[in-house]
Amino acid sequence: MDHDAPPAGSTAPPTGPQLEPTPATIACGCNKTIHDETVMQEPHYGFFANMFLLFGVTAAPKRVDYICLTCNKTIASTADSASLQKATH
Repeated sequence: MDHDAPPAGSTAPPTGPQLEPTPATIACGCNKTIHDETVMQEPHYGFFANMFLLFGVTAAPKRVDYICLTCNKTIASTADSASLQKATH
């Protein structure tokens, strides 16, 4: 008999280090992460940025959502300046 294992039927919490979710580990219901090719970046622009885009001027988004194309769930959203620069067209 293993003395380290909890008794059968026990709901003891797991011991050891607890990992905080990071953008690389967050996944949708179909187990896709923001790095998968079936996840799309959807930029969201403010009022003046939309006006710039109407005239053909490049504008930076206010935030970027990562959406799974399989289940249409938003996996993550970021307003980080480095991520916004990558999403700028």
